[in-house]
Amino acid sequence: MTARLFAALLLAQALHSIEEYRGRLWETFPPAHFVSGLASNDRERGFLLLNIALVAFGFWCLLWPVRRGWPSAVAIMSGWAVVEMINGVGHPLWALRQGSYTPGVVTAPLLFMIGVALLVQLRAPAVIQHLLGKGIFPEQLAWFLEGWWRRLILSPATLRARLPLTDRAVVCEIGVGGGYYGCALAPFAARYVGLDIQPGMLRRVARRRGNRVLPVQGDATRLPLAAESVDLVVAVTVIGEVSSVPDGLNEVWRVLRPGGTLSISEHFPDPDRIALADLRALVERAGLRFERHEGRSWSYTATFKKPRGKT
Repeated sequence: MTARLFAALLLAQALHSIEEYRGRLWETFPPAHFVSGLASNDRERGFLLLNIALVAFGFWCLLWPVRRGWPSAVAIMSGWAVVEMINGVGHPLWALRQGSYTPGVVTAPLLFMIGVALLVQLRAPAVIQHLLGKGIFPEQLAWFLEGWWRRLILSPATLRARLPLTDRAVVCEIGVGGGYYGCALAPFAARYVGLDIQPGMLRRVARRRGNRVLPVQGDATRLPLAAESVDLVVAVTVIGEVSSVPDGLNEVWRVLRPGGTLSISEHFPDPDRIALADLRALVERAGLRFERHEGRSWSYTATFKKPRGKT
């Protein structure tokens, strides 16, 4: 049954790609315009080649890992389902924002429905909970957070340029996950603590080659760190997953040294993404001062400071 649902999802993606191509999506949707240009200077050709490659890869996954029962089959099908569910939600939202039909919006609900059905069949309730509402990103899909697509939205180099990293700084990253950002940033700090509530995420960090992150299991609402012991707290698409955001921000205040920095990055397609205005209100209520924000509304980094002379 799961193999049939996966095949149905691939067929739905093929129909979706045809609708996007006929509607010339690369001309109206900035991410499609950018990605198509990576494949060819002729963006129409690049869009076509990428979609053919995507569908072909999907059917390869069906015929080999899935049909032959490879250990990676469940993870592959779950990943496809997650991506297509995001696709299924993103297109209608884009159409609503534009106020008119946009290429891909007709077939998008089909992707979403089949994706949900596949995840249910795979018995992945944690994944479904996260995608449909508030929840911790499941460690089973940590590899998705480390995909090439994330560099297009917020690369480690871009994040590093937005942070006050020095070779004397003690840094704590809340929700380090598999170490996608932490392992790239740690070499530029004196000490880099990677905090996560899920042991499986921390094991991924520990396995990374050249890792300099100190993995620590803990809850953001009860940080296992001494008061005023940290120069910089980093949180990337994680604040919305904290069980109590006010409690988590109070903990950030506690562990930051006076003059210390809190850097929060939020980006699409995280379902727990917090709008900048809402985030600023929450953080300022905890006593931290807003300094600046960089990026765009769908992918931004906000910087806050703990005033000097306050403990």
